[in-house]
Amino acid sequence: MEAFLLFLLVAGGLLLAGTIFTVWVIVAGARGIARMVTGNRNRPQIPHISQIQICNNVQCQCQNPSYARFCRRCGKSLPNLLRVVPSRVAML
Repeated sequence: MEAFLLFLLVAGGLLLAGTIFTVWVIVAGARGIARMVTGNRNRPQIPHISQIQICNNVQCQCQNPSYARFCRRCGKSLPNLLRVVPSRVAML
């Protein structure tokens, strides 16, 4: 009797896991098809590297993306006008 109950428990667990996996595959496939149809509009925008800034280090002069904070070759801080200054907030 105990073996039969154990068998039912294991079979039920496998059936549940299989059902969850099948639903996951169907939903993932539907989302993939929806992304292909809509053209990936929900994808986060990555800054373009078309705008560059040159490192101020005379020995380096490496070209860096416009959004970089540090030179990718020498590590020197780059002047960036778009830096956000963090504000301090008091927590009670």
